Amino acid sequence: MSGDAGLLGVLADRLRRYGIGTEALLAVVGLMFIAVQFAIILRWPLSSYVLWAAVAAVGAATVLSYAILASYFPKELAGRANAALNVFHIGGAFVLQYATGVVLEHWTPQAGHYPEIAYQIAFFLNLVLQIIAWVWFAFPWVLRPSTSARFSD
Repeated sequence: MSGDAGLLGVLADRLRRYGIGTEALLAVVGLMFIAVQFAIILRWPLSSYVLWAAVAAVGAATVLSYAILASYFPKELAGRANAALNVFHIGGAFVLQYATGVVLEHWTPQAGHYPEIAYQIAFFLNLVLQIIAWVWFAFPWVLRPSTSARFSD
């Protein structure tokens, strides 16, 4: 994951030179993540090593959100904005994990485990939220040019 974060940073820098903003890269990686999750939920006949390696690789993309957010604020406020984003990342993960547990509890455990359908439905509901968030985030960047140089000197 650490290596992937570094690679995404290099890729974002190179794409920016061609006028492609970091927002676009994050949107593409997010779409890849959604596709991999569909493959896992629907149990496509792919190697679990490949699928989970892809999840780990795209999981590093959150580093891009810090660079994107910093471009929207003057330098003296960028640290505060990124700290707030970090709180939302951690808080959001907590809420989604808790909500997943609430969904799973609608089934009776069998031999100490919830049935497969419980996980598929819980993860699918999470995926629906991700798709909504992706559309909300990505759609404007398809229509607008990069904003990565908004507050650079």
